[in-house]
Amino acid sequence: MELGAFTVFLYMIKAREYLWELVEKVTGARMTVSYCRVGGVKADLPEDFAEPCRRAFAETRKVLADADGLLTRNRIFVDRMSGTGVISTEDAISYGITGPFLRATGADYDVRKDCPYSIYDRLPFDVPVGTRGDNMDRYLVRMEEMEQSMRIVERALRDMPRGPVQVHPRQGTPSRRPRW
Repeated sequence: MELGAFTVFLYMIKAREYLWELVEKVTGARMTVSYCRVGGVKADLPEDFAEPCRRAFAETRKVLADADGLLTRNRIFVDRMSGTGVISTEDAISYGITGPFLRATGADYDVRKDCPYSIYDRLPFDVPVGTRGDNMDRYLVRMEEMEQSMRIVERALRDMPRGPVQVHPRQGTPSRRPRW
């Protein structure tokens, strides 16, 4: 908002709402979700999840395109973002910075590609990397990360086996509770 881009902020809130509706559809809650468990998740996706997800992503992509059109080549935005808040790759690593913030410094490291876990080695996605480590690179990397995240989900939905899935089927109930 300090950059004079309140309109884009409101657009992005709209996109966030599309995604929170998906979270609510899966978990039953919006803010206090407890869906992930050790070894997986608490339940399968709802039967009708794929189509609402596709619609939400289509709407989110429209919002991202609007934001890109309003900001990425906007002279005021670019002037305020370029060359500010610069951090080197070496400093970012020494501070323990990770994820898109680290990649904006030019570090081409993404644990999902470099040390793949789960099924990331079977999901095609690009790793956006900056060159200058400034606020503009952080913005550009994060914008592209959103697109890549949607691609990952779309591919996972496409390739996910149909039917009930449980990582560790329950083998009966323990006769007594462990004492911790």
